[in-house]
Amino acid sequence: MATVSPAPRGLPDSPAPTSSYFRTRGLALERIASSSPSFPVGILACQRDPLLRQLKTQVFAAKRAPVAKHVAKGAASSAVGKKDKAAASAGETEDYEEWQVMLKDTVVFPEGGGQPSDTGALVVEDPLSSPPGKELSFPIKSAIRRNLDAIHMIEVSASLTEPARRLLTQGAEVRVSVDWDRRLDHMQQHTGQHLLSACLDGLQPTLPTLSWALTTWPQPCYVELSRAPTEEELQAVQKRVDNLIQQSKPIHVLVEGQNEAQTEAPKLPQDYAP
Repeated sequence: MATVSPAPRGLPDSPAPTSSYFRTRGLALERIASSSPSFPVGILACQRDPLLRQLKTQVFAAKRAPVAKHVAKGAASSAVGKKDKAAASAGETEDYEEWQVMLKDTVVFPEGGGQPSDTGALVVEDPLSSPPGKELSFPIKSAIRRNLDAIHMIEVSASLTEPARRLLTQGAEVRVSVDWDRRLDHMQQHTGQHLLSACLDGLQPTLPTLSWALTTWPQPCYVELSRAPTEEELQAVQKRVDNLIQQSKPIHVLVEGQNEAQTEAPKLPQDYAP
């Protein structure tokens, strides 16, 4: 099997958002927003506008994870993992719990479709703080898809356990933000893989992509091919990819209702289809 790795990954400024990116046919977003407890995966804010970096939204549900990680400050015996034990021995850690939080909408993409999860922060105001209205920030370590729900895995330190229980209740107003450098890198690599695979597939004879991996920086991304490309093929593909990038062609997604779909839907995981 042959693999092709991309050039070193950079983080240039993001392009300006476009209102034509997210298109729908036979799908009433307003009705979904008003009738559903939360937007389902597929039409989350981060999918409707991938350039959106933060969002004011509401908590739908929040609870302590069934298995919450605890690391006691200065107590290596309670740490889990070599790094945690080393940090605990140095007195650098603090007890914390892992919570699962579901929001009305989110800019944090849950892992799926080959793209790793976003990370970010969940911020809420505490009216009982001194002074009142102090913002408390909870790190979002990852997000996962559970059926059609996006579940945020947040870290709650021991000092913030009581405020979290008091503030992260259904209907609470919060602000959610995404780690933009990580998200931008993932978007660039994901789009780049589709472009690269399309150009490889257009060779004669064709060179289809068998599999691919989108990893988190600094690990390299790669595509797996059925054979090693020749030097001439590599040069031709690079020239074609460079040319298409220079054209700055707009990209958009189209989400269709079941009755309006003009092509047969691809096979979906059993827990994804409603």
